[in-house]
Amino acid sequence: MLFRSQYGPTGNVAWIYRHFPLDKPDANGNILHKNAGHEAQSMECAADVGGNDKFWAFEKKLYETTPSVTGATPNGLDQTQLPVIAKAVGIDVTAFNDCLGSGKFSDAVEKEYLTGVNAGVSGTPTSFIVLNKPAGQALNNYIGEALISYKIPSQLLYVSSDMKTIAMSGALPKELITGLITAIQNN
Repeated sequence: MLFRSQYGPTGNVAWIYRHFPLDKPDANGNILHKNAGHEAQSMECAADVGGNDKFWAFEKKLYETTPSVTGATPNGLDQTQLPVIAKAVGIDVTAFNDCLGSGKFSDAVEKEYLTGVNAGVSGTPTSFIVLNKPAGQALNNYIGEALISYKIPSQLLYVSSDMKTIAMSGALPKELITGLITAIQNN
């Protein structure tokens, strides 16, 4: 996590992870990632059993290991690999399996999903930058330029009407986000 390691230690940025599992049927009844909710719970179990550092280690290894959901791999990751990932990052596998098997975090993951829906999230990843004062003209100028130069549709990068929240939907280029942070710092 480049941005977390670069900006988080200064105390100026807090990175808060929220789950938005795409395991619900869409308007046509299709489910994009049927195991997403279970995998979100596994991440919470990694944190519960191993702490914050193990959460991030598990999250990184999970995303490195999980194949894209495609016609060839419609189920994504074989769920029997979750304990293997836990073990690989140094988590007590018995405690991890007990946690995951209990469904301890199913309600919490569902609540995060619903909070995302209510915040306007429609896909992953979605990131919000919440400012403690309204953004200035430098940020507006940068966003306008970024939308054009990176050919980003305006619905993927936008600022709230009170100019305190920036929403980014999708995996945007690292350079765009770095420029965004610089523009915020220059306000």
